[in-house]
Amino acid sequence: MRQILEYQLYPRDMTPTEAAGRRMKAAKFIAIAYYLDHGTTDGFDIFIDGWVRRQTLGHPLRKSEVVGWTRWIRQKIARGEPIEWNCAEIREFLGQQLIVRLCSPECPYIVAREEYFEKLKEEKLADLFHDFNLIKTAETLMNIYIVGETKNKILLFLLLLNNQNVFVLGDTSSGKTNLVDGVLRLFKGNRDKDDSIVAEVSAMTEKALRWVERDRLPILYIKEMPPELARFNVTNSMGIDLKLAMSDKKIIVWFTDTSERPPVKREREIYVDAVVWTTTATEMPEDFENRAWILSTDDSPELTKKVVEWKAEKVRKIVEEIDEKLQMDFDVVYEAVKLLRKKNWRVVIPFSKTLTKLVNTELTRARRDIDKVFGLVEAIAKTNYRQRLYRFKITGDEIIIAHPLDAMYAIGLIRDTFPKMQLGLDRRIERAYLTLRNMEEKKDELGDDDCRVTVAEFASELGISQPTARQLLKTLVYKGLAREEKVGNKNMYSTVPMELRLVKIDFSEIYNEYESWMKEHEGLLEPLFS
Repeated sequence: MRQILEYQLYPRDMTPTEAAGRRMKAAKFIAIAYYLDHGTTDGFDIFIDGWVRRQTLGHPLRKSEVVGWTRWIRQKIARGEPIEWNCAEIREFLGQQLIVRLCSPECPYIVAREEYFEKLKEEKLADLFHDFNLIKTAETLMNIYIVGETKNKILLFLLLLNNQNVFVLGDTSSGKTNLVDGVLRLFKGNRDKDDSIVAEVSAMTEKALRWVERDRLPILYIKEMPPELARFNVTNSMGIDLKLAMSDKKIIVWFTDTSERPPVKREREIYVDAVVWTTTATEMPEDFENRAWILSTDDSPELTKKVVEWKAEKVRKIVEEIDEKLQMDFDVVYEAVKLLRKKNWRVVIPFSKTLTKLVNTELTRARRDIDKVFGLVEAIAKTNYRQRLYRFKITGDEIIIAHPLDAMYAIGLIRDTFPKMQLGLDRRIERAYLTLRNMEEKKDELGDDDCRVTVAEFASELGISQPTARQLLKTLVYKGLAREEKVGNKNMYSTVPMELRLVKIDFSEIYNEYESWMKEHEGLLEPLFS
C-alpha cells in the first residue's frame, strides 16, 4: 500500500496547488488507515517519520500534513463522531482502476473499517439500551400496521428474535398475514431494505419452496401453507408432487422434478434459524407441532369492528406519513434486532427449576415445550441486556443472566396461549370443544339417556356445514379431547373430561431461586454496565 500511495501522490508536471491537494488526500488516507489498523493514534509520529524518510517516488509527503489529520481524528473521537473517509475522494486519489485491481473485500483496511463501525454501532446501541425499552418501542411501531393482537404481535416479535418456529393459525381474512407482515417489518427495516434476514415464500403452492435460492436462511416465512401440505407421511410422500417435513433447524422438501423425462423424485434440505408459517390448517403433524409455537389470530367481532374502523380512517387520509421520530425508531429497532440476533451470548436462567411447573409433564411434548418457555425468557432477557450482561471471571466469557422480571413478563404473555398450545387448542378447536360440552350438559339437564351428539346436531348448533362440523369433531378426537362411537349408521361424539392446566406460579419462588443462585455465584460475576 505504501508504494501505491507513493506512486500515486502526483505526477511531476502537476501545479503546486494540484500537488498540495493530492498530498492532503494522501495524508488523510494514511492517518485514518493507521488509526483503523491500530485502534489508536499512539505511535503514529514514529510511523510517519519512517514513511517520509523511506519515500522514493513522487514529491515528498510532508510529515506536518499527516500529523494534522491525527489531530482531526482525536477531535472526532472526543466528540463521539465516526472516523471515516470519503470513498469517492480516495478512489480519485488512487485511481479507479488501481482500486479495482488491487483491493478486495479481504483488504485489511476495508475489514478494519467495517469492524470499527460495527464496534462503534454496538457501543452506541449499548448506551441507548440504558434508557431504551426495545419491546415497548417495537410495540408502538407494530401498532402502525397491526390493529389489536397485542400479545400475539409482541410474542411473535420476541420468538423470531430468539430463532423460534411459529405457526400462525386462523380462518381466511382473520389477519394472519397482516400480523406476520407487520412484525417482520422490524426485521427488514423501515423500507424493507434488508432481505438478508427474511426469505419470503408468497402464496405457497406445490412448487414454491423449490425456488428458494439460498440453502441457509435466518428466517423463512411461508405464507398460506395449504393444510394438505402439512399432512406429511414418509411412506407415501414420493407419490405426490411436494411434501414437507421438519426437524431441528431444517426443512426437508420432497418434490417431483418434472423438467426431466421421466420425472425424477428429488429431496432438498433448507437450513433455517426460524420458520414462521401462516395457515388455515386445524391439524398439524406431530413433527411440526412439537417444534413450533402455535398462535391463533383474534377473530372476535370486537376486533373485526376495530379493523374496519381503522381501514375507514386510512382511506380518508390524503397522505399517510410516519413522523420523524418514528422513522428514527424504526432504524434503531432494526439495528437492535440485527445486533441481538448476531450476538451469541449465553443466557443463564437461575430460576429454571421453578419455570418447569409451567409444562404438563403428563404429556411427552413437555420435553420440547419447556425449551420454548426457556427460549422466550432468553429473548426478553436479551432485550434488557444492558442491565443483564455480566463477565464470568473464571473464563472471561460474557453471559446474560435472566432476571425474575423477565419471567413475569413472559408468563403474562403466554398465560392464555401456552396451556392451550400444550393441548393443541387453537380458538376454533377450543370453541368446538366448549360447544360440544355445552350440548352434552343441555341434554343431561333435559333428562336424555344418551347425551352424545351427532354431526348434524353439532353442525346445526354452530351454524356450519356438516363436512366442516365433521372435520372439527375428527380433530377433537385426534387431539384426545373427544370420543367417537359408531351407533348404527351414525357416528356419535362426546367430550373427554379434562381441565386446562392454568399457569399458576408463585412469583416469590422465582425470586427466591434467583437470589439463591446469585448468592451462590457471588464474587464470580462482574457487571459489564453500571
